[in-house]
Amino acid sequence: MTWQSQTGNHYMKKIELIEIPLDLSVMVIHHPKQQDLYNDKVEPDFVESIKLHGVKQMPVIALYEDIFNETFEEIDKYSAPEEIGIDPKYVIISGHRRFRAAYEAGLKSITCEVKHYDNYFDSEVDHIVYNKQRKKTNAEIHAEITAYKQKLDQIRKVLNKEGLKGLEKYKSFNVHEYVEVDENGRHFLPAGSEMIEKELKIKRSLKEKLDVIFSEKWLQDKVDEINYSEKLSAKKKEKATNEFSKLVEDARIEVDKKDGLSVNKTYEEIMRVWNDIDSVINPKPKEPKKKKAEVSKKWLKVHDFACVAKVDQLHRLEEERTALTHDKDWIHVNDGKGKDYLLNIEMLLKYIKEQL
Repeated sequence: MTWQSQTGNHYMKKIELIEIPLDLSVMVIHHPKQQDLYNDKVEPDFVESIKLHGVKQMPVIALYEDIFNETFEEIDKYSAPEEIGIDPKYVIISGHRRFRAAYEAGLKSITCEVKHYDNYFDSEVDHIVYNKQRKKTNAEIHAEITAYKQKLDQIRKVLNKEGLKGLEKYKSFNVHEYVEVDENGRHFLPAGSEMIEKELKIKRSLKEKLDVIFSEKWLQDKVDEINYSEKLSAKKKEKATNEFSKLVEDARIEVDKKDGLSVNKTYEEIMRVWNDIDSVINPKPKEPKKKKAEVSKKWLKVHDFACVAKVDQLHRLEEERTALTHDKDWIHVNDGKGKDYLLNIEMLLKYIKEQL
C-alpha cells in the first residue's frame, strides 16, 4: 500500500506501508548494527502499553535484498547474518523494541513503513539517525557517536578519492552543508563535532565527556603513557595501570545506571585522578627561584626618588598596588638614564606614606 498527501498542487513524499504478520510467516530480522549499539530489552510496562493502545509510531523496515547486495563497493560491505533456515524478507531500520513488544503483546500484525536503499552504508546511517529520539543509556549514546564518526571517516575517504561526485550514491548522509574546500580546491569534511551535535542532537560537551568515560582508545592511550614513563618502576606502573583502569571501568558501570552518578561528576573524578598520575609521570620542570635584590630603606631615603620616580607616579603606584603585586614582592623602576632598580614594594609604600 502506498500513501501520499496532497496540498494544493504539491504532493508530499510517498510513504509505502505494509502490514507484517507476527506469526513468523514473513521473516524480519534486526539490522546487523543493532546489537552493537542498543539494548533491545523490552520492559513489561511497554508490552502492556502496546496491548492497550497498539503501536503508536510505525517501525521503519527495508527490503533485505536492498541492503545485502554483494555488488556494492568495499565501503558498503557488511558481515552477513548467519543462516537462519528461512530467507529473510525485511530488515528493521527503526522500531526493534516495538516489533518485539508487539509480538509479546499478542498482536496479529504490525504496520510498517518500507524504505528503499541503494546501499548498505545508507541503511547504517539511517539506523543511527532514526534512533536518535529513543531513550538511551550513556553507553548507548557513546556507541551511537562512535558509529556515526566511523561513517564520517568513510565519507572523508570518498571525498578525498572522488570529490563531491562520490557522495551522490549516499543519499542518507546529508553532509553537503558541512563540506568545505581547501586552497587546492579539494573538498573535505572538517571535525565531526558540529554534525554530531546537530544531526544526532547530542551536545558537544556531553560527547567529549563520554569519550573520556567510555572510549577504549582514550583509556588505552593513558595506560600506554603510564607504561612508557621512565619515572615509575615496573611495580608502580602495574599498580597505577590496574587502579586507573578499574576506576574507569567502575565509573562506566555507575554512570550507565538509571540512578547512577552524573556524567559531569564522573568525568571530573576521572580527570582529577589522571592529572595526579600525569603530574608524576610527566613532571613539569621547576622554574629557578629569582634572587631578590637587597634594597634598604636607608638607600631609598638617601636617593629621595629623584632618580627613580616623580611624586605623582608614587601615588599611582600605591593605587595600583594590588595589580602590581600579584605574588610579587618587587617591581622594576627605570631611572631614566638607562638603569633599572629592583624595589621592594612594602618598603616603597612605607616611604610614600612618610612623604605625604
